Amino acid sequence: MTDWIENIRAFVEQPEPRFLCSGIGGFREEKKFVARVNNYLHRPPSNEEIKRLKSTTEEPLPEDFLEFYSRFNGITLYQDSRLNTSGFAAVGIYIAPVSDWERLQEEFQAWLELISDEDDDSDWFENALVFGEVPNSGNYFFLSLSGSKKGKIIYFSHDGLEFEEYASGFTEFLDKITLNPAKVLYDLGCYTRYTDGNTDIQWIPESYASGDDPI
Repeated sequence: MTDWIENIRAFVEQPEPRFLCSGIGGFREEKKFVARVNNYLHRPPSNEEIKRLKSTTEEPLPEDFLEFYSRFNGITLYQDSRLNTSGFAAVGIYIAPVSDWERLQEEFQAWLELISDEDDDSDWFENALVFGEVPNSGNYFFLSLSGSKKGKIIYFSHDGLEFEEYASGFTEFLDKITLNPAKVLYDLGCYTRYTDGNTDIQWIPESYASGDDPI
């Protein structure tokens, strides 16, 4: 099995993943809370999803991207073990299954209408594939399949309507989003907030640990 496949599987299988968090606003910043989270790889794709995966674009998909989706069909990272007051569990990063790509594209389309031709000055966008998001943020991950950024992962932030080259390829992308989870969520815009189940405090990750590691 490919090393990077083993690495992402090992990361997801680490026991008791958790964040040490601080609260937002005034005196709350002095308080700390440990948010328990879940990481999981999605089920293998169906035959229909595999067909769609291979026919989504005329441009060939990178081998590592194709291998990952053929095995796992996406990944959910840093999902809160508690539901917030709206009945939803916060999720840090969501790499969508093939069946959910269309939804991501439709949601991004609303932001695209706000981007002028002058703002989109690159040749990579036409064949870019939206495959992931920071949930509830309006921010998305793209795989560029042609042009000057072919094979690279691009991050779109709705705050400023900006595109940023996030990783040189999919394997590097997986390494980056699991290397230092608290910093990753902060750098992506600090949109992921955890709940303690008792107060309305929004808890922001400061550090990450799993198993017997100190936090």
